[in-house]
Amino acid sequence: MNQYLYCRAGSEVLTVRAPGMAPWQRGERIELEPKRESVHLFDAATGARLP
Repeated sequence: MNQYLYCRAGSEVLTVRAPGMAPWQRGERIELEPKRESVHLFDAATGARLP
């Protein structure tokens, strides 16, 4: 089972998939260290996935 976290980094909003049910609460500050090979970027205007 995965959990989806909606995070704000400055003015950007990130959607993060975390394994299992993490103990984080709404509004709590967390540190993220993304795996480069697992990052997916999308064009804000079109929604198309970027290479």
